[in-house]
Amino acid sequence: MAFAQFEMKLVLATVLSRWQMELANSKSVHPVRRGLLMAPKDGVRMVVKGKSP
Repeated sequence: MAFAQFEMKLVLATVLSRWQMELANSKSVHPVRRGLLMAPKDGVRMVVKGKSP
C-alpha cells in the first residue's frame, strides 16, 4: 500500500509538472477540516491549458 501511494504521488507530480492547468471557474474555494488536513469542501475543478514550456 505504501508503494502504491508513493507511485500515485510520483505520477501526479509528473503530470502536474508537464501540463499547465488553471481553475475551471473563479468561484471561491471553501476549505473544511478532514482529519489533520484542510481540503476544499466540494473539490476543485481544473482545466488543462496545454503543455508547459
